[in-house]
Amino acid sequence: MFYLSGIPHAGLGLEGYEEQILRKSIHVIMYGILTFVLWFSLPKLDDRLFTKMLLCASIPILYAVSDELHQSLVPGRCGNIRGILFDLIGIILVLLWLWRRQKHASKALPASPHAQQ
Repeated sequence: MFYLSGIPHAGLGLEGYEEQILRKSIHVIMYGILTFVLWFSLPKLDDRLFTKMLLCASIPILYAVSDELHQSLVPGRCGNIRGILFDLIGIILVLLWLWRRQKHASKALPASPHAQQ
């Protein structure tokens, strides 16, 4: 992501709204993937769901802010809050999906034999 945001005058070959929609969709997808990968890189935090969600949200958000600052220094590019907002959409959507998935998985687990004694 850092490499792509450093390409001067980067264009996707589209015009107007089509270019903007594609650019913002890429923001959502890339930060969703980053959040997804980060979630599965922290298996030791499965018991502490709130902590895991907080880390999986804050690290990509900090990266999004630094990425927009980086873009503001690249000729022909501009960093702006809208990019961060679209990054945030990807982060939130993936976290909500993973949280629901984790909650349903924990309900489906059978009770431990020690709990019955």
